[in-house]
Amino acid sequence: MPTHKANLKGHKSGKLKVLEFVGMRKGGAYWRCECRACGRKDYEQRAARLLDGTITSCGCQGYRRDSKRHKKARSKVPAAMREAIARMGGNALAALNAPEEA
Repeated sequence: MPTHKANLKGHKSGKLKVLEFVGMRKGGAYWRCECRACGRKDYEQRAARLLDGTITSCGCQGYRRDSKRHKKARSKVPAAMREAIARMGGNALAALNAPEEA
């Protein structure tokens, strides 16, 4: 007989829908969830994280968002650097890459 207090079956947290109780591990109740964003049905998460809204997907949403954000950050020059280059004129990159004269 499970010793968990709350029955979370059917509970929704973001894109996750709780399917069934898995068991007690590491001092917490774990539940199997279905991710409605990607369709994954074997994602297990701790009840406390589902209830407080810390977890809203199996990770698929975060990976998509983060990969777009990081790709965008890597592909563009920061605003402060663009302003500095604009102040230095058209040959700013050449001046930055030129070896220092002794």
